[in-house]
Amino acid sequence: MLLTSKKAPFGLDEWLEELSQMDAVTMGAIIRELNKLTDSKESSVQQLSKEILKDPGLTSKIIKVANSVLYNPSKASVATISRAIMHIGFNTVRAICVSAIVIESIMRNHPRESLIRQMARSFHAAVQARNLCEKARLDIREEVFVAALLLHLGELMIWAYPHPSIDKLYRLYQKGANSRDIESVLGVTFERLTIEMVSQWNLGNTLAEALSEVEDKASRMCQAVRLGDEIAIAMEKGWDSPEMASVLKKVSVFSNQPEAEARRRLQTSMSEATQLSKLYCDPKLTRLLKETGQVAEESMDTPALLQPNPQVQLQTLQAIMQMMAGNLDSGKLFQLIMNGLHEGVGLERVVLAIFNQSRTQVSAKYVVGARTVNWRERFRFSYEKQPDNLFSRVMQGHEAVWLGNPGFSAVSKLRSKAFEEVVGAGDCLLGPIEASKREVGFLYADMHVSGRPMTETYFSGFKHFLQQTSLCLGLLANKR
Repeated sequence: MLLTSKKAPFGLDEWLEELSQMDAVTMGAIIRELNKLTDSKESSVQQLSKEILKDPGLTSKIIKVANSVLYNPSKASVATISRAIMHIGFNTVRAICVSAIVIESIMRNHPRESLIRQMARSFHAAVQARNLCEKARLDIREEVFVAALLLHLGELMIWAYPHPSIDKLYRLYQKGANSRDIESVLGVTFERLTIEMVSQWNLGNTLAEALSEVEDKASRMCQAVRLGDEIAIAMEKGWDSPEMASVLKKVSVFSNQPEAEARRRLQTSMSEATQLSKLYCDPKLTRLLKETGQVAEESMDTPALLQPNPQVQLQTLQAIMQMMAGNLDSGKLFQLIMNGLHEGVGLERVVLAIFNQSRTQVSAKYVVGARTVNWRERFRFSYEKQPDNLFSRVMQGHEAVWLGNPGFSAVSKLRSKAFEEVVGAGDCLLGPIEASKREVGFLYADMHVSGRPMTETYFSGFKHFLQQTSLCLGLLANKR
C-alpha cells in the first residue's frame, strides 16, 4: 500500500491510486453506463431496465421510490422497472440509480461520523438544487440533482476509505480541525480529488462546471448546484444565522421571489429530503436530515427571555440540603441541579454530561433549554488525557471555566470544531463534576438562545451549583 511509504505528504496521483482500490470506485463505471443510456436517443426502456435488473437491490429500491408519494402522487401501481421508467422518466430513474449506488457504495462499511454528515448534507443539497429548477425540463432538474449530490465526491471517498491513515485524519476532525488543516495533512484538497474523479469517470458537464472557478458566466444549472450546496450548509446553522440570511437573499434573486416565499420553499425541500432519505433505507442520513430540519424550525421560534429567579435558586438549594441530610438519589439530584441552573440562575441551555464506561467519551445525560434539538445524541465528545483536549484540561483544573472570557483564554482555544458545531462559538460555561476525587462528568451552560452576554452573576451561580453537585455525589459515594 502506498500509505505505508515514509514519503509525505501524498499528492493527487498517489491518492487516486489508493482510492482506486476501493470497491466504491466501481460505482463510477456503473454511473458512466447509466449516463450513456440516458444520454443516447437510441436507448430504449428495455436497455435501461436490463442494466438496472443486474442488481436486485437497486431494482427493489427504484420500484419502492417510484411508488412513493413524492414520485407517484397519483398512487398508480408500479411493479416493474420498465413501468417505473415510463411512469417517472428515464432521467428520474437515472437520478434515483445514482443516488442509491453512491449511498450504498460509500456507506457500506461502518461509516465515520464525518462521512455520514457530509453525505446527509450532499443529499439535502441535491434536493434543494433540483427544486430551485422547478420550471426547468425534467432531465435538467435531475442532472442538477446528481451534480449537487456528487459535488463533494472527493471528501466522501476519503472518509469512506478504510485505512489507518484516514483514521488519523478522522481524529483530527473530531478534535476540531477544519478542512484546510485536514487537507494539508492529506496532501491534496478534497475539491481537487473531486475534479479529477469527475473527469476520469465522466460524470457530466454540469458537475464539472460547478467545480470550476468560473463565476460570471456560470449557467443556471451550475448556479443551482452551488446554491443548493450553500443552502444545505446554512440550514444547519438555523434560520436566524447570518449564513442563512445571506443564502435567502441569493435564493430570492435566483428564483425572482420574495424572501418569505423563498424561505417557505426551502422548508418544503428540507422536508422532502428527509422523506426521500427514508426510501434509500439509510436511517443515519434520515436522522441527520431530521436534525437539520428541527434546528431550522426551532430557530424560527422566539422563546420568552429567561430571567434569573432567586426564589427558585433558594428553593432548589434547600431541597438539595434536605436530600444531603436524608436519602441521596443521584437522579433526583441531577434534576434539581438542572432546574436550579435553568429556572433559578437563568442560564438558557444547560447540559449534564457523564463519562462512558471506558472513559473515552463524555455525553449528555440531561439537557434543558430551547434550541437543544437532539443534544442527547449530538452532545458527545472525545475525552483524552492530552493537553489539547478541552474536557481533559477542565477536569485537570478542578474548577469551572468561562470559555470566551479573557481570563480563560488558554483553555478557550481548545474548543474543537465538533464542540462548536453543537453549541456554537459564543461564551459558555464548563465545569468538572467530581465525587471524592472520582471524575464523574461535566456541567455545561450558555446564553446562546437570546444571545445575551454571559455575566459574573451567571458564572457565580453556575459555580455554586457545580460545587453542590460534586459535594452531594461525594457524600453518596462515601455511603456506598
